[in-house]
Amino acid sequence: MTQVSKQISVRILLPVILTCVASAIFAADQPTADLKSLYEGHHWFQLRDAIGKAEALPLYRGAVAAAFDQREEAEQYLGRVIAAAPASQKAAEARDILIAMQVRAGRYTQAAMNMTEQMESSSGKTAAHESGGMYDAIAKLPDMTVSYHGSPAQQYEMSDDRLSVPIVINGMRADFLLDTDSDISVISESEATRLGLPVTAGKVRVSGEAGDQENGGRIVVAKNLVTGNIEFNNVAFIVVPDGQEPFVELPAGKRGILGLPVLLGFRTLRWRPGGPIEIGFASAKEDLSRANLCFDKDDPVTLAEFQERKIDLLLDTGADESELWSPFAKEFSTVISEYGMKDSKTVTGYTGSKDVDVVTLPEVQIEIAGFHAKLRSAPVFMKVAANSGNRYFGRVGMDVLRQSQTVTIDFGAMTFTMK
Repeated sequence: MTQVSKQISVRILLPVILTCVASAIFAADQPTADLKSLYEGHHWFQLRDAIGKAEALPLYRGAVAAAFDQREEAEQYLGRVIAAAPASQKAAEARDILIAMQVRAGRYTQAAMNMTEQMESSSGKTAAHESGGMYDAIAKLPDMTVSYHGSPAQQYEMSDDRLSVPIVINGMRADFLLDTDSDISVISESEATRLGLPVTAGKVRVSGEAGDQENGGRIVVAKNLVTGNIEFNNVAFIVVPDGQEPFVELPAGKRGILGLPVLLGFRTLRWRPGGPIEIGFASAKEDLSRANLCFDKDDPVTLAEFQERKIDLLLDTGADESELWSPFAKEFSTVISEYGMKDSKTVTGYTGSKDVDVVTLPEVQIEIAGFHAKLRSAPVFMKVAANSGNRYFGRVGMDVLRQSQTVTIDFGAMTFTMK
């Protein structure tokens, strides 16, 4: 039996100079050896808890602040790391973290400045020479801004069980999907033309579920995007062909996806399957110790529990189905060997389709966001399934989220709840 899954998430691939962390730079930090392993493993929840009780390097504190979207604090700590030794490996790591944080917030001017410093400090070459089209694209993008006219809280009826909201771009109406795992918004060729969006940059390397594409997309900018009382200026979109997923079967006016920069502008998001969807309501009181949502660069990650073991899962409202990945297979090998059945799965996304071998578990029960959820016929990827599939235990998609009566994502308090 072959399963078919559609994922709509798209990521732009930023030039990253640092690919690994050399242990030698921490040789003098023996008291923080445990912090080092948590940092290198991208275990942001555990690192958050650990640095509250220990002497921690500014790099670690800055990384945690960025993971929980505390932007001013992240810039303060990571700026200290860069200022202390601009050409060091620690400074390169700090810049990588800042670039990801700034891109997901639509702060492209600062991201481009950090990319320039990153390239020049590492190789002596200019950013444009080193990274080609991606730097050129980021450098050309104006910063996204958001303003609230009156109360930003808005409520809409869900359309065909789709997680989407009505918007107005350049005076024209549309209804676009919401995707927590796209670090940039996405639009089809025909929709960009219909809305009169000019091309800002081209030949951008993008990443999808079936792999990466060199020169895979162009970028357009919506000078004005409004939903209810929330107004955005300079919203960047990757343009994809109409014949590619997820837009093949969607009509005009619905061939778009709002990614993280816009969702962070909403701050809050709540919906009831088959009922209303709400955005922009007041965030809960911020309490970092209770946050169960964080960012691993451009990925939103949440804590879950399986067999009394804490596991990190990618939160992806753009995925139809949930998946389990290779770290799950490794950690719970007994479950795989006892209950798993060999299977295959067709993964379809913007960059195409591919068949992968999986092991299917008839049912997996996990506790997530205060809710006992069931993954039925859960596919387990035995090999790395995505760009970050070697760090997370899997992906939470809409099949799990629809099991809850109410789902709330609060980027202000960095919490995710299901009831």
